Amino acid sequence: MSERPRPVERIKPIDSIRMVQDVAGHISERLAPHEDQWSILGHLRGEMDELIEAMQTGERKKVGQEIPDIVIFAFRLADMYGIDMAEAVTRKIERNAEKYNTHEVERLVDGGMTHEEARLHLKRSWDKSRDQEFDIT
Repeated sequence: MSERPRPVERIKPIDSIRMVQDVAGHISERLAPHEDQWSILGHLRGEMDELIEAMQTGERKKVGQEIPDIVIFAFRLADMYGIDMAEAVTRKIERNAEKYNTHEVERLVDGGMTHEEARLHLKRSWDKSRDQEFDIT
C-alpha cells in the first residue's frame, strides 16, 4: 500500500501560485479593502517576527503556520501593485537559473578562470541583463 501523496504534490506549482493569488486578491477586495501597502507591510513584518521566533525556539509546527501567513501577505502586496505572481515567480526562477548557471561556471573555469572570477563574470552579465530588462540604466 503506497502512501497517499501530500496535497501540494498533486498540484502543479503554477496552479498553487495562482490559487494563493486568488485567495490574496479575495482577502484584499472583500475582507480587508481598507488596508494600504504600509498596513500590509506591517502585517508582513509581524509575521516575519513570529517566524523568526518560531525558528529560534524550534517550534516546527509554528514555523509551518507562519510561512503561509507571510506568503499570503506578500501576495496581497503584489495584488495591490497589479503583479501577476505566477508570471513573476516563473521569470525569477528563469533569471536565477541564468544567474547561478553551474554549467557556465564550469565552462569558464575550464577556460582558465577561477571559480570566483567565473561567478563574478556571470554576476556582471546577469546584472547588466537585469538592468536592461527593468530599464535601470
